[in-house]
Amino acid sequence: RRCRRSPTALVTARNSPGAVTTDGTYVYWRENTATSGAGVVQRRALAGTAVTKVMDCNLPFDLFVVGGVMYCPSYTAGNVLYAAADGTSTGVNGFGYAMGSVGGGYPIASTILDGGNLYFVNLYNNPELYRGPLPAGPSVLLTKSPEISRYAGLAATPDYFYAVDSDRGIDRIQRSDDSVATIYSTVGLAQDPVIWNGQLYVLGQNPEVSGVRYVLHCID
Repeated sequence: RRCRRSPTALVTARNSPGAVTTDGTYVYWRENTATSGAGVVQRRALAGTAVTKVMDCNLPFDLFVVGGVMYCPSYTAGNVLYAAADGTSTGVNGFGYAMGSVGGGYPIASTILDGGNLYFVNLYNNPELYRGPLPAGPSVLLTKSPEISRYAGLAATPDYFYAVDSDRGIDRIQRSDDSVATIYSTVGLAQDPVIWNGQLYVLGQNPEVSGVRYVLHCID
């Protein structure tokens, strides 16, 4: 569908903005500081007013505001950081998560909010899915693939999680017992899948034209 109204600029002239969300009163986004290039989360009222800092958090792909708390899955920190959404926290806290005896810290590639939990996949070389109960975790490892690969995207239905594996295809993870089945095998898939009208949509590489991507969809 085409937009019936022209977009309205809410915030302009920011340093490398990204990862946007809103709670209906404020718009929140990630940007880099002008001095050090480190990542921060900023906010501004949808109705106007000044831009204010919420928390330090470097390179999140997603942001979530729940119950007055900002959750920021930091790619570089390899943790879900959180602080008061109004910027009054003096520091940030983290869910923390462990990968066997190796320890946490692998970059978080994708996060979704589902019920009272944040679910995320990371870039560990054996694909992993974690659950982090709100408000403070700790994160729990739900499944870990024996395959050498990485999850790059995540979506969910009431019965399944769907994880995009850039090297192998699409894994379907049963929510009742965390069992994993590969439902589509290919390489070059990327980013989060989208579930709409009972179909799964995912961005893929055109196998016939180098550098050209297209959207695949399937009914599971």
